[in-house]
Amino acid sequence: MSESKPVPARGPETGRGGTAACGAAAPQDTDHPLVSVIVPVYNGQDWLGRCLDAIAAQTMPDLECILVDDGSTDGSAALCRDLAARDRRFRLLQKANGGVCSARNAGLVAAKGRYVVFCDQDDLIDPHTLEYALEMQRAAPGGFVVW
Repeated sequence: MSESKPVPARGPETGRGGTAACGAAAPQDTDHPLVSVIVPVYNGQDWLGRCLDAIAAQTMPDLECILVDDGSTDGSAALCRDLAARDRRFRLLQKANGGVCSARNAGLVAAKGRYVVFCDQDDLIDPHTLEYALEMQRAAPGGFVVW
């Protein structure tokens, strides 16, 4: 029985070969993040801040968060814009209202990460969520991590 090896975080073309250590402070490569988190946003200003704080607190720092404002009429877009100005891991895309699937698809088009995670605007994820998901994927590189 052969021993499985971790999946490389990035190939040599990015200058970041090897395996990224989960939880360790890694250099931020916003052009080639390991994980893209896509958050469709629509009139969620009352709970969106908690969701984005949870994403910002992830112990796996090699991420981008794509906030897709789907034509919000409340203060959601302003909240996203403010966060994107403070934290370069967050990007705001704005589009006319087309529904959550349309927003997710727009996020997928913009995603630069090797892996993609969808998070709804009212979700609260544990600070270790991405770290643990990557550990599980590395343990079974041929499988999917789904929750």
